[in-house]
Amino acid sequence: MGLQGFNLLKQQPAPPTTWEKIYIWILGTARVIIIIVELIVIGAFVTRVVVDTQGRRIEKDIENRERTISGFEESIVRYRIIQTRTKNYKSIWENSSNKAPVMAELNSLLAADFADLRVSIEGDLLTIRGGGTIERISVLEKAVKESDSFMNVEAFEITTEEDDIISRGSFGLRAIIKAVNKRTETQQTEIPQIDPNIGLPADNNGN
Repeated sequence: MGLQGFNLLKQQPAPPTTWEKIYIWILGTARVIIIIVELIVIGAFVTRVVVDTQGRRIEKDIENRERTISGFEESIVRYRIIQTRTKNYKSIWENSSNKAPVMAELNSLLAADFADLRVSIEGDLLTIRGGGTIERISVLEKAVKESDSFMNVEAFEITTEEDDIISRGSFGLRAIIKAVNKRTETQQTEIPQIDPNIGLPADNNGN
């Protein structure tokens, strides 16, 4: 039986080769780097999805607000046109003479039995044409001449027709309406002014 030797020193492994070093690096540091890169890519993808969703939502909100503003702008333009016309009508109304009392008096003077009666007013010139009995025509001419609302009363185009019962005829009557007062304050109307900010969306402060 031969002698068997033994070594009390700790065995030292052989130094790793280049491929072994690469393999160890892949299992350690490279794996961590890959995981970090994957997390970064996932985070970027999630961020992109969130940003795109918010962007589409903001674009839709902008489109809705633009349509709203466009609709209000058209309404404001129409309102301004109506307001301008109303101001013009108001100016014409308030600056014109109030002939209502004159017309009421004239209506009371015109008999119901006048035929083909035509009344026209051009400025202060009153013209009456029609037909009726000679008696009623004379009464009308006298009443207009005696009225305080008219002056320079003139009858023209007087024609007569004889029938078996009563004399009738056609007539024309011209007169100048005396100066009348402008419309009173109670007959005038206030027109609301447009708010230049009407229809505009409120800002973030609620203004």
